[in-house]
Amino acid sequence: MSCSCSSTHRVKPYETCIFCAHKHIAAALALRDESSLVGQLILASWHYRDDFPEMEAACIECAERIERAEPYRDSLAALCIRAWQMVLDNQESKAVYAAKSADDPMPFAPDAVAAHRAVAAANALHHELNYRDINASVTIGQLIIAAWHFDEGHHELAVKCRECWQKIERLKSCREELEALQRTAWEAVKIKWTTGDTKR
Repeated sequence: MSCSCSSTHRVKPYETCIFCAHKHIAAALALRDESSLVGQLILASWHYRDDFPEMEAACIECAERIERAEPYRDSLAALCIRAWQMVLDNQESKAVYAAKSADDPMPFAPDAVAAHRAVAAANALHHELNYRDINASVTIGQLIIAAWHFDEGHHELAVKCRECWQKIERLKSCREELEALQRTAWEAVKIKWTTGDTKR
């Protein structure tokens, strides 16, 4: 069995897919930019969330290590090996996982870390080769969530989130704007971990 993407179906960001999850983790392992690495881990966690909560938790735990500026490469490498083993095991079992959707609570509280995760996920989704169109709606949703988290403590970043999602709605590229927004959001995370203030 392979990824459940086919000519008639492309896996959506919240659908269970161990193949897509592994691809995001493998991409994270290859990255050196820690902010983008967090985005890939968040996307991988989404593909695990309904059927593999322990893998979802491992992805989040690794992202948290990165955000706290703790050593993470060994745990990321081990996570990638576990993800790859799941893919290999699936080749023999031919298991198919049903598509499910998940609803997250509406987050309005100021939180630089949650905002960065949403921006990093949006940027990763927007850059995913051949999936930009199918990912557009979720990308916009992640930018809205980021704007909610930024609004009180970083209103200017909330406005930039809105500018990006409006460009996506108009089917325009916002690669440069998303990359700049992600870099700025990452700086806010670094400040949060040095000061302990999530509103910064």
